[in-house]
Amino acid sequence: MASKVAMKRSASAADLPSSGFSSSDPAEVPTCLKKIVRTIVRSFYSREHSLIMDLLVRNTIMKEDDLCERLRFEKKQLRQHLHTLKSDQFIKSKLQLETDIEGKIAKITHYFIDYKVFVNVVKYRLDQMQRRLEAEQRQTSSRALFRCLNCNSSYTDLEVDRLFDPMAGKLVCVYCRADVKEEEDNAQRSDARALVAQFQ
Repeated sequence: MASKVAMKRSASAADLPSSGFSSSDPAEVPTCLKKIVRTIVRSFYSREHSLIMDLLVRNTIMKEDDLCERLRFEKKQLRQHLHTLKSDQFIKSKLQLETDIEGKIAKITHYFIDYKVFVNVVKYRLDQMQRRLEAEQRQTSSRALFRCLNCNSSYTDLEVDRLFDPMAGKLVCVYCRADVKEEEDNAQRSDARALVAQFQ
C-alpha cells in the first residue's frame, strides 16, 4: 500500500508543469538564472520570501506542506508569503489530486518557479523603472535653473550666456540687473541624470 502511495505521489509531481526551461531537474536551469532569482528576491523582499525562493530554486516543485515543514513556518504565515510571491508572478501553483496513506483523495497545492515568466516580469519592472527615471529627469530638466534674487525672474541653463556680465564677473538679471543665483535643487537634477545614465 505504501509503495502505491509513493508511486502515486511521484506521478503527480511529474504531471505538473515544469519551469520555463521544460525541465524537472533543477540542475538543468542555468546557474546564472538561479543566481538572478536569488539576488532579486534578497534585494527587494523579506528574509522569509528569500528562504521560500531558495527552496524552490533547489527543488523546482514543492508541496505546501513540505515547504511548511522545511521552513518551520506557521501555515498561515507561509501562505501569506506565498501569496505575495504568487501575486508578483515570481512563483506559480497548481492543485493536484493525490491519494494519502489512508486511501483518501485530497487536493494538494504544489509551488514552482516558471523561469520564463520570472524573467519577463523582471524585464517589465526594469523597463517601468527606467521610464519613471527618464520622466523625472525630463521634469526636473524643464524647470528653471537660475533665479533673480530681486524680481524672481527665472532662467534655464541655455540662457546663462545672456546673464553673464564680464565687467562684474557674475550673472545679472536682464530685467533689473540684480544678482542671479543658481537654484539649490540643481544637484537633484544632476542626480536624476546620473541615475538615468547608470540605469542604461
